[in-house]
Amino acid sequence: MRGVHSAVDDIRRNVFTEVARLAYEGGDYSRVDMIPYKIAPGEVAHVRQNVFQERAIVQERVRLALGMPQQSAGMQTPVSAQMQAVAAADDKFFEEPLVNIISFACNACPPKQIRITDSCQGCISHPCMNVCPK
Repeated sequence: MRGVHSAVDDIRRNVFTEVARLAYEGGDYSRVDMIPYKIAPGEVAHVRQNVFQERAIVQERVRLALGMPQQSAGMQTPVSAQMQAVAAADDKFFEEPLVNIISFACNACPPKQIRITDSCQGCISHPCMNVCPK
């Protein structure tokens, strides 16, 4: 939601910061595979059910931040395998759609509804808790 800070904003900012740092420093493209471990360190998940899902989602966010096409959860390949093609592209234009939904990150919350109930969907943005006046 616009104007409401959430954990999604923190993850997005961390991904863009690490991608920008990698582009600024240049050099070894294999370091891009370590970004999910830098953003989601340790063995305990901070936001989702397990740390492996957190890292897979961060890896997909890194892939999308670099302008690569979205992949499904079953097709996860190292981002560094496609980095040479991304770095060699002279004119990179983003392809449709400009806004992607990472399907394995979605908990299928009801669209356009914010209801405060005991049946939490487990979303990481928690709009119901952020806008509640109580």
